[in-house]
Parts: sequence; C-alpha cells; structure tokens
Amino acid sequence: MDNKISSLVQPGVQNASAAGSRKAGASGNQAAARPQQDSLALTNAARHLQQLAKEQSLQSAVDSTRIQKIQQAIAAGTYQVDSQGIAKGLISIEQQLSAGGKF
Repeated sequence: MDNKISSLVQPGVQNASAAGSRKAGASGNQAAARPQQDSLALTNAARHLQQLAKEQSLQSAVDSTRIQKIQQAIAAGTYQVDSQGIAKGLISIEQQLSAGGKF
C-alpha cells in the first residue's frame, strides 16, 4: 500500500496560528495580537485533596516498627485481628465518602 501525502493542510482548513495572525493584521488599531490568558479555579474539594497529598508526602509510607511487631506476633501465634475496629473503620470511611469526601 502506497500513500502519498501532497499537503499537510486540507483545502478550506486554516492553520490556527495563521488565522490568528490574519485577524491581528486585519485590525489596524492593534500593533500585535494579545494571547489569551488561561485560568484555573480549584474547588474546595480539590484544595483539600492537594493539602492531603502534601501532608501524605511528608509522612513515611511504611511504619517499619509496626510491621516488625505484627510479624513477631504472627510468628509467635499471638496476633489477634480486631474485627470490630476494622468494621467501624470501613463504615466511617464509607460515611465520609457519602458525605462528599470530607475526612
């Protein structure tokens, strides 16, 4: 299969920068076209997520001491799972997520 590309611009389609420069040149009052300013507005939830991410990055992801204690308790056969505590934690997270993510 052999495809030849004769032109990168299709007839009737303008290049955005060329169209902008034509518009700027068409108005005699403007010396140069001013680029549009982009803006960004964050919601409160986004700001909260940014703050949480910043706080999380400052903390260690792994608590080596706690892991070592759990490993020792498992090896000794004395590790006990707090199923009530886990259930309460899961319910709390679910309620917070349902309320709009306010932790």
